[in-house]
Amino acid sequence: MHTETPRIATAPALALIVAATALIVIDTTIMGVAIPAIGTDLEVELVAAQWTIVGYAVTFGAFILPTGSLSDRIGHRRLFTAGVSVFTVASAGCAIASDISILNVFRTVQGAGAGMIFATAVPLVVAITDDSARPRALALWAAAAGAFSAVGPLLGGALISLGDWWLIFAVNIPVGLAVLAATPRVLPPDRALRPATVTSGEVLAAAGITAGLLGIFYLLDTARQEWTAGRVTLGAVALAIVAGTLATQGRSGAPLVDLTVLRNRCFSGAAALSMLSRFVTMAPPVFLVIYLQQQLSASPFAAGVVLVPMFIAAFTGGLVARRVTGRYPVAWVVAGGFALGALGAATTAALIGPATSLPVIAAALIPAGFGFGISSTPLIAVAVSTVPAARSGMASGLANCFIPMGTAAGTALLGVVFTATDRLETAAAAVLATAAGAGSIAAVLAVGTLRPSSPHANEKRRQAS
Repeated sequence: MHTETPRIATAPALALIVAATALIVIDTTIMGVAIPAIGTDLEVELVAAQWTIVGYAVTFGAFILPTGSLSDRIGHRRLFTAGVSVFTVASAGCAIASDISILNVFRTVQGAGAGMIFATAVPLVVAITDDSARPRALALWAAAAGAFSAVGPLLGGALISLGDWWLIFAVNIPVGLAVLAATPRVLPPDRALRPATVTSGEVLAAAGITAGLLGIFYLLDTARQEWTAGRVTLGAVALAIVAGTLATQGRSGAPLVDLTVLRNRCFSGAAALSMLSRFVTMAPPVFLVIYLQQQLSASPFAAGVVLVPMFIAAFTGGLVARRVTGRYPVAWVVAGGFALGALGAATTAALIGPATSLPVIAAALIPAGFGFGISSTPLIAVAVSTVPAARSGMASGLANCFIPMGTAAGTALLGVVFTATDRLETAAAAVLATAAGAGSIAAVLAVGTLRPSSPHANEKRRQAS
């Protein structure tokens, strides 16, 4: 028998978790509008400015898995507080940065804090709800995260138009401080734990994977530069660090990363598709905004407005996916979403020109957002449903790591495509055409990999979604 009191007490706790999640989601989508202003003010080229997105996404993804593993021993609220603290301090550092190198360092640290917040959000929602209220609370948290992705471009455009790019970071500070002040009062204390032990191996594993990935993505981000001996050496060292760390984890009795789950075709397919979904949704707007502002003379706010319908459509597509996934084979739902998104991206690419109107571009992006929103929503549930329940937490964390990595890879690789020509309309069309190609490949991959690996997989997916 349940009373209303626990539900009333749960509301402020859920609101607090949603507020922290809003910070990290908005800071993912807000940067696309800010890149031109940052590049102009700090007098740097695109390759340097876009690392504010790549570095954030890499550390975001790299910190999800170790945080999820350690929070079970150290405490979810404790690591949530640490994540919000890191994020808030790094936001202040970003706001006062007067040099692109300093900004990139703080932005990378900010991504680490974001990963810690994201990894502890779901366990905290589980902790504050009972069995009957939990599915609705988790759905509300996920829906809020999706909705806030549409806020980023609009908020970023407004802040830059009213003041300057540093405001997009400064606005995080009061929100972060408010979350920190409310956390001890609103979130339940961590349950009594045995003295936490964090081994040196775990620290080295987390540091090794993060450092190696940063090196690899830095090389991807700067691929258009000359490949000197130093760059080749950096690439070799980065690959060696990641490979060595993963090999060591494979021999560990309690690894942070259990690579054996990647042998499951359905799991590895869902993880790869999660990465591709962010590749095609989060990276193209970064370069489309440059075209909108520099070719079509749109203000930062107007450029943000152009992107909002796409993100709203993606949110709507996610809602549709939740309703149809249990009725139709998930492979076809995901493939259909990617195919529709690819068609929308290709259509937008065909409409790009030296004087295309802003409403035309905004309308053309809606099918792309809707389709890619459908395709991305079921993927984590698919990944988790294909592994034993005892490893579902680790599997969820590993699959979630691939999501921000897609943003990083897309921004780095599409940056190479965008800068291959000096004509902005050609560059923007090439970026969207590449996204359409990636979406088409993803549709084929979905059909080939997202098939149940056990008779119970479909039922487990229906329950998870």
